[in-house]
Amino acid sequence: MSEVRVICPNHGLIKRVEMACMWVGRPPMPEIDNAFCPICGAKTVIERDEQPSLSYCSWSQKDDNDYKLSEIKRYREKYKTEFGLE
Repeated sequence: MSEVRVICPNHGLIKRVEMACMWVGRPPMPEIDNAFCPICGAKTVIERDEQPSLSYCSWSQKDDNDYKLSEIKRYREKYKTEFGLE
């Protein structure tokens, strides 16, 4: 995970945001949400890690194909009248 820091020229570091690869709901957008300091209203600087850490998973191509096929089958069953399969 990488980290984004929101820095105010008058107050220093005001917020740290951990940038994960997946979010539930709306992902954090520090450029928009923290464009100005909540204390003094000054324009903030967004600083990012130089080299974000990478995470790896053991998801193979076969797993990906199996997942895609199961999704196709599930949606075919769920929406068979809309697809004209009945």
